[in-house]
Amino acid sequence: MDAPDDRQLPNRLVQSAAQEPSFHSFSKLPAEIRLEIWKNILPGPRLIQVHYDMRVGKFWTTTPSPANLHVCSESRYEMLKEWRLRFATRGHPPLVHANLDIDTVRLSWDPLRLRAISQEDLCSIISLEVGGKEVQRASAEAILQPILTMPNLKDFSLVSPALCDIYPYSLSQQLSHPHVGPSEGENWLLSAQRLGYEARRNRAFYQHTEVSRCFRAWARENPECKLPRLRLLLSEPDGSRPGQFFWKP
Repeated sequence: MDAPDDRQLPNRLVQSAAQEPSFHSFSKLPAEIRLEIWKNILPGPRLIQVHYDMRVGKFWTTTPSPANLHVCSESRYEMLKEWRLRFATRGHPPLVHANLDIDTVRLSWDPLRLRAISQEDLCSIISLEVGGKEVQRASAEAILQPILTMPNLKDFSLVSPALCDIYPYSLSQQLSHPHVGPSEGENWLLSAQRLGYEARRNRAFYQHTEVSRCFRAWARENPECKLPRLRLLLSEPDGSRPGQFFWKP
């Protein structure tokens, strides 16, 4: 008799597990146990990417919804107690599931500049990140104004953009050899992109210094007003965020 092929065993086990659930009586458990299970698999703090369309005045998100929303009505009901729909506007219902007690909201500058966010949501946000080209054009005083409308905000982060890796060679080549490319035209495009990236990164450091100065001056003049911690996040193409520079009031 031939010896069994051990290399095939894991595949058979995986197929068997996929075809046959290991527990068939979940619905028969006492309600208290089921509710505790749903509670224990709720997601922890998340970064919620919230987009805003100025043309129609609507918010939406590209962050996937928590799995509890799609399991069954019971899991969905329990989750919606804390993960409410947020960011409604005139003419558009709320479309973003978020638990603002623990989640961090990532926005562009436009909805803050245009005051498109409801006061209820502004008062509920604890942690906020703002990035994009628009915020780098804003003055420190302009950035302070919407922050003053968010009484429960504890962390406010300015996000410096990453160098977009859109060329067919690595990021390290782009940074160390700005004139490496398959064509002269792409060399010029790469050089322009790299210069633009460096200018925006330098602008981020300067802006963080100016906003820190503005926050510090406001805190001295208004000691009863508590401002959030201010951070500068340097985002990279791989998603990492090295160098968190911050001012703490």
